Amino acid sequence: MFVLAFIVRISVVLTSNGLRGNFGYDASVYYSAADALTFGRLPYRDFVLLHPPGLMLVLTPFAVLGRMSTDHTGFVAGNLAFTALGAANAVLVMRVARAMKLDRRAAIVGGGFYAVWLGSVHSEYLSRLEPLGNFALLCGLLTYFGARRSASRYLPLVCGLAFGAAASVKIWWAVPLLIVLAWHVPADRRRDLPKVAAGAAVALLAIDGPFFMAAPSQMWHMVVTEQLGRNRSSISSVTRLSQLTGVQGVVSRLGHPAAVAISVLLIVVVFCIMALAWRMRAARVVVVLGAVQGALLMTAPSWFSFYSDYLAPAAALVLAAAVSRTVLPTTARPGAILRTRVISWVSVLAAAAGTYAYLSGPHQPVSTFPSTRLASAVRHTRCVMSDSPMGLILLDTLSKDLGDGCPNWIDVTGRTYGADAGTLPGGKPLSRVANPTWQRDLLNYLRSGDAVMLIRTAGTGVSHQTQTALRRGGILATAGGHTIYHTPH
Repeated sequence: MFVLAFIVRISVVLTSNGLRGNFGYDASVYYSAADALTFGRLPYRDFVLLHPPGLMLVLTPFAVLGRMSTDHTGFVAGNLAFTALGAANAVLVMRVARAMKLDRRAAIVGGGFYAVWLGSVHSEYLSRLEPLGNFALLCGLLTYFGARRSASRYLPLVCGLAFGAAASVKIWWAVPLLIVLAWHVPADRRRDLPKVAAGAAVALLAIDGPFFMAAPSQMWHMVVTEQLGRNRSSISSVTRLSQLTGVQGVVSRLGHPAAVAISVLLIVVVFCIMALAWRMRAARVVVVLGAVQGALLMTAPSWFSFYSDYLAPAAALVLAAAVSRTVLPTTARPGAILRTRVISWVSVLAAAAGTYAYLSGPHQPVSTFPSTRLASAVRHTRCVMSDSPMGLILLDTLSKDLGDGCPNWIDVTGRTYGADAGTLPGGKPLSRVANPTWQRDLLNYLRSGDAVMLIRTAGTGVSHQTQTALRRGGILATAGGHTIYHTPH
């Protein structure tokens, strides 16, 4: 299962532009935050980080590797490690299913679904929050079910540690933590509640505590207030549901009535699977977990397709429980057995078909970048600025500039949720490109070095006037559609 999941995830990169390309914004932010930490810069106090520090800490060894070799080497090594982590999650799904006392075939169905479902594959080919949060959650579930079968005094504590660690990756994983704590309130599980709560508290204090003590107000605002206060995404519920279920390619080619009909059908299928899983007492906690996580994804203010991975562990385990023969009576009719087999094959094959359609289609999650030609042009430039840390990684100037004390916001556009947020008189959010405060601060930041390269103009919201001002210093180097400009002083 590990090999299958790894091959599917690495195929996202290999069928795009390979390991040497531009992997986008988010992963570069987390890696750059880890690199900045190795130079003594603290998140929240010294730079913007809109999530808890868990992922940053895990990436720190790869940032050290990048300092010893090249920024891009450390970054790619981190991505490959997270690809392997995503593959390990598929194996963990099988382990958790077996700990739930599901039969071997059901465990394989759950692991296979996780391995090939586009919702998880699309997120787990690089260092994102989701694969790490899922790993911690699955470890927590494994120890939870292990504690239910064992008299160990330590498994409940480890369970709490794992769920607390998950909540230290992204605040959305506070929801599974609260569910597990609530699940221990009934009398038959109450004896373990203090240990689970203590484990979670230890994890939260150990991972988040030092950074909260260094900058309590800034950390609270960035991680909690600014996350919960994000602008409402314009993506419809139908689109969210189609991306969650992996049928967006079909829905996008249909008219609105047909898309709604398919969405309603999918909801019915999902509820049927959840109802089948609910028959098994041990599976009820993951059914509740999946329902609440799904509701959170459908109602959260922000949305990106890779958010689907947040639901992947619960979805895989609910499916495994639904098709398990463990809950069938020994005198079950052949029709009931056939039904579980049909659901098994259809679910996994449908998930695999959606991923195959994505991989064989015109996807470009990794874009090309002429690193060699442009990096040589800034090798002796002291401070290179960019609107995305990915640009600095590709130019191999991230660690060099941090060591030279150059300014680095890390999450550049993260400031638009806090210090540089803009609103219209009626409270409606102001776009970045039309926000004069953002344009002023962004221009001053990008001009604070000796050279500048824009790599994410539209996403950053760089106005035409700001671009014109940055070009006045003249061209230092240009290649492959990317240009580095001198910064006049």
